[in-house]
Amino acid sequence: MVVRLPGTFASLIRFGARLRGIADLDNHVAIMHHRTAGGQWRCIQAQPGGVAWADAQPYLDNPYTVTNFRQPKDDSQRFVVTSVVEAMLGTSYDWPAIAEDALEDLHIPDLWKENWHGRTPDHVVCSSLASWAYFKAGLANPSTDKLSPAADMSLVQPGDWEQWITARHFN
Repeated sequence: MVVRLPGTFASLIRFGARLRGIADLDNHVAIMHHRTAGGQWRCIQAQPGGVAWADAQPYLDNPYTVTNFRQPKDDSQRFVVTSVVEAMLGTSYDWPAIAEDALEDLHIPDLWKENWHGRTPDHVVCSSLASWAYFKAGLANPSTDKLSPAADMSLVQPGDWEQWITARHFN
């Protein structure tokens, strides 16, 4: 799910997306995981405190939310995605990637680049967590799809996901 959250930093993420010329309605990515016996939808997301569980209902109720539920996925791929994000619970937030995203959005030359080379990352942000899980499941995502501008999973932003989902009519 690509979602719109309130706040100053959320607004800055959307502003950065506008500067890059990509979708700018949303600023966060969460991975839907399961529905509890009580009917509550749960998701996993990267957030400033690290990768953690969250209540997905506020995201589902938000009119800005974009999902890729129509993207073709089989049960084994869904299992890989959810297993990967479960394994990432507690992983640190990627503050250097936030700074790098800001530099990229401002079109400042790269001061540092990071490439995961297929290894499990030591830190993630919400949108890169989703890209990593989809990559591990063999699913197309903004960082692996040749039609997407995002080439490095650590640099995928919520706007990349929003634009990618919308362009492929997965919502």
